[in-house]
Amino acid sequence: MARIDYASWEERKFVTARLRLDAQNLRLRSNPVVLSPRNIIQYMFDYEKVLYLARAIALKGYFVNEMPIVVQEGGNYVVIEGNRRITACKVLLDPKLAPDKYQEHIQYLASTFNTESLRKMKCVIAPSRDDARVIIQNRHTGGSQIEKWDGMKQDMWYINDITRGSTVDEIAKIYLQSKGKVLSSILRYKLYAEAKQVAGLSDSAYRFVHSDERFPISTLWRFLSSKQGIEFLGLEYTAAGDIEILLPPEEYNKRFAAILEDLAKGSKEERAKAGKGNKEGINSRELNTEADIVRYVSGLAEGGRFDPSIVPRPADKDAIDVGKLSEDNSEESLDETTDFRFEDDSEEEDAAASAVPDAQPAAGDDVPPPATTKPKKARKATSPPPATSSPAPLISEAFSCQTTVPKIDEIFGELKTIALDKPNAIAVLFRTLMELLLTKYVEENQLDEALRTSQIQEYVTSNRKIEENLIRYLKTRHGIDETPEDIKRILKLREELPERWKPSLGFMLKYFNDHATELIAHPSIREAFQGYVRQQNTVTQSEFNLFVHNPFFIANPTVLQEFWSNFAPFITFLIKGITEKQDPTDAA
Repeated sequence: MARIDYASWEERKFVTARLRLDAQNLRLRSNPVVLSPRNIIQYMFDYEKVLYLARAIALKGYFVNEMPIVVQEGGNYVVIEGNRRITACKVLLDPKLAPDKYQEHIQYLASTFNTESLRKMKCVIAPSRDDARVIIQNRHTGGSQIEKWDGMKQDMWYINDITRGSTVDEIAKIYLQSKGKVLSSILRYKLYAEAKQVAGLSDSAYRFVHSDERFPISTLWRFLSSKQGIEFLGLEYTAAGDIEILLPPEEYNKRFAAILEDLAKGSKEERAKAGKGNKEGINSRELNTEADIVRYVSGLAEGGRFDPSIVPRPADKDAIDVGKLSEDNSEESLDETTDFRFEDDSEEEDAAASAVPDAQPAAGDDVPPPATTKPKKARKATSPPPATSSPAPLISEAFSCQTTVPKIDEIFGELKTIALDKPNAIAVLFRTLMELLLTKYVEENQLDEALRTSQIQEYVTSNRKIEENLIRYLKTRHGIDETPEDIKRILKLREELPERWKPSLGFMLKYFNDHATELIAHPSIREAFQGYVRQQNTVTQSEFNLFVHNPFFIANPTVLQEFWSNFAPFITFLIKGITEKQDPTDAA
């Protein structure tokens, strides 16, 4: 078979209502009854989860990464790839096309966003069905050129959302996943993060645990989500995705280390090194059932590898039974009883409108005549998408900022109007915003003296190191003995601050990071802030300043968006701290 040049296939926009669903679609199997368009739609709803897909489009928008494929047959364009998506779009545009028992739900979903954006769909035109066979088979049998994430990468995706301040419920809603699946992923990855903190491991076990590619995170989760594993390590899981340790720290570390050493010894590499017949350690096959787990824990006790007299303190009443999470891991069941109502429609409508192809045909497009059905009116609260898109600003108009400090509020307002194609203007203004917000928070919450004391202590600590190094150098290199008092007098290092001293932006961020536990009560906001600062490592000391002071450091939209998405929860915290402490009538 000759190689097909898929890049040469024409792309064109079609009126969705005019596209024909494929009666030969493999999804319809050999059922001879499923032939008419209405019967095809009925089948799609009953057996192919189109209701679920319609909800996904209403919530997340129509993804354009894989366009439907059509072929011209008998004067019509027939959808030979993408029938589920086109069916979902058809019924959202005209809910009366849906089976009777689903119409109410479809009508509701259609009311939550501007369905006009679905009225025309960009499709790829295949020369024939035979020419499209390979690409269709590739899409549906796992041959996509996009590599599927492994379990750990999927877990990391949810963890990134958590560190940005999202809750488990919000993540489940955004990605249309069950709460059980999201919570399992978050807890599983947090356990792996805990494993990396365990002290006293052998060199081989340490390397094994810190190898993301080799470490069997699913095996660890299988053990530590079982009743026996949870009791053994003294864990408590919460519905917010947090892990509480109920054992004394030393005993907890000892037990966790024993598990990790056994997992390392049970790996293929270690068993291969030890020779044939070696059965040291554990692996997934040896922790496969509840009986296996009971046997393993009993063996640990008999081997004296932990103190069975030390028992975990009682778990809180809010602890969850992770054993039941697997029951909630199946794909959400969608039928005529499902409630599709959801909150905060405005942002979802914006996302839906921006994610779909432009509704207007491009010049020269060969577009079939418009459908005879009357176009659906958008809700009053939603405007149709503009004919031409322009770069979005860094901060959404929906983000609320009312600090009662005119300059701060004005900067917020200006940042909402500057498009990301002007990144340097945004970067300079954003840095100014951060410094003003932190300065005002410090003033309103009377942290001035604490920061002053901390800065002086840093000076003192730094000075002592300088003095000690100089004394050591003079003595070892030149045989000169000088007392610390002499060195202090000679160097005259500063250990006092001017009366009108103000902390720098970098120092304020560092102080908040060092004292986050006492300053930021909300755990998700605290973790998001500290996690990003740790990840960037130099953000508090240089990157904000690079925006302003380095003529060769060019900000780019990606960097700015990352800054904003990670600092937005912290900024919300600062705004709340300012407004709660300040008299609303005082605009100073």
